[in-house]
Amino acid sequence: MFPLGLSLAAQTAHDYMARPEGWPTRSDFITWCQNMDSVTGAVLVLGGIFFLFAGYRMHRMLVALTGAVIGAYLGAGVCLQAGWPLYYGIPLGALILGLVAWYITPWAAAAIGAICGAMLGASLWQMANLDPRFAWSGALTGAVALGLLCFIVFRISVILFTSLQGAVMLVLGVLGLAYQYSFARPTIESSVNQWPYFLPALVFGLMAIGLTYQFVKGPGVKMAAAGQSTRKAPRKGSSEG
Repeated sequence: MFPLGLSLAAQTAHDYMARPEGWPTRSDFITWCQNMDSVTGAVLVLGGIFFLFAGYRMHRMLVALTGAVIGAYLGAGVCLQAGWPLYYGIPLGALILGLVAWYITPWAAAAIGAICGAMLGASLWQMANLDPRFAWSGALTGAVALGLLCFIVFRISVILFTSLQGAVMLVLGVLGLAYQYSFARPTIESSVNQWPYFLPALVFGLMAIGLTYQFVKGPGVKMAAAGQSTRKAPRKGSSEG
């Protein structure tokens, strides 16, 4: 049974990677936001806020939650390939990968960081107007860079990919909620078509805000400040004698 599950998972991953004809374009994301329901939009907005402003402070829980979502997605794919009911694979996949991500957080964070780095590298490749057929090279470069960074400077890399993940979630969630109102659709579509770099600039702007907030308000800064104040405080009896 275990080899069968591994082969099905491998086949599912192969199908997911081979199915798209190219890297998702801006219009693909817009179409997805147009078809988004309000519950998904609200969840993306709330999750984006948590990732942006509490990414490192709550990184273990957020990494486990991300692993559970990926596990549910892969579990659904395995069930579709095997012809099993979806209610078997979705909770089982979410439980397995969620627990794995919880107990091996550094490795799971490195894997999620590699995924975010791949997204970032491929997006920058597309923004530079390079050949889209080789966007995988930009994705591979970003995945290796951000994945290895997690093992070198863990806190910085976690803040980086949680800020990126939160910015993307927040932008997609706000767009999905905005598309629920028919009067807002023409304004959004004209803005996106008139300024093609509007959405990437919005994502990177929110990412910069999240990076700044987490670095300034993060626990590492407070601990360093507390350590400096402790070293400067005079010891008892140091002025006596």
